[in-house]
Amino acid sequence: MQNLKLLRDAGVRDAKIASLFQMRVPVVQSPGLRKAVDEVKELGFDPLKWTFVMALVAKVILSEPKWNAKVDALKSWGWSKELIDAAFKRHPRCMLASVDKINAVLSFWVNRLGWNSLDLAMFPVVFGYSLEKRIVPRASVDKSLEREREREGGPLSAGAAGALLQDQSLCRYNLAVMQSSLLTVG
Repeated sequence: MQNLKLLRDAGVRDAKIASLFQMRVPVVQSPGLRKAVDEVKELGFDPLKWTFVMALVAKVILSEPKWNAKVDALKSWGWSKELIDAAFKRHPRCMLASVDKINAVLSFWVNRLGWNSLDLAMFPVVFGYSLEKRIVPRASVDKSLEREREREGGPLSAGAAGALLQDQSLCRYNLAVMQSSLLTVG
C-alpha cells in the first residue's frame, strides 16, 4: 500500500497504476520503486503519460549493472549520456533490449547500411524490432530507395530510413514508388 500511495503522490493516475498490476513484472511491489520513481521524474517524464509507466518498468526490472552494461554498449557506438537519456525518453522500452541486441542493431545500422549510429537515437523503438524479420528486409528497401534517390540527386536521410523502419504503410508506399520508378526507367 505504501508504493501505491507513492505512485499516487507522484501524480500517476489510477488507470496507469492498475495497468502496472496487470503486468507480469511486479513493479508496484518492488522495494526499489521509490528510487525508480525519483529517477524517472528527474529525467523529466510526465506521470500522466504512458511513457512514465514504461520508464518505471524499465528502471525497476533492470538491475544497476544491467542498466550500466546497456549504457556502456550505447556509449561504445558514440552515444553520449544525454543522447541515451533522450532515446530512453522517446521510447523507454529501448533499454529492455539486451546488450547483444543493441550491438547487433547498431552494427547492422553502421557497418552494413553505412549510417551514423547517432541517428538511431531518433528511432529507439527499432531496438525492439526483429533484426531478421523487420529491420533487414525494410533496410534493403531503404538502400534501394537510397540508390534511386542518389541517381535523382538526393540521398535518403537516416531520419527517413528510421521512419521507414517504423512505419509499415510508409514502407509499402516507398516500395510502390521505387517499383514505379524502376518501371519507367526500363
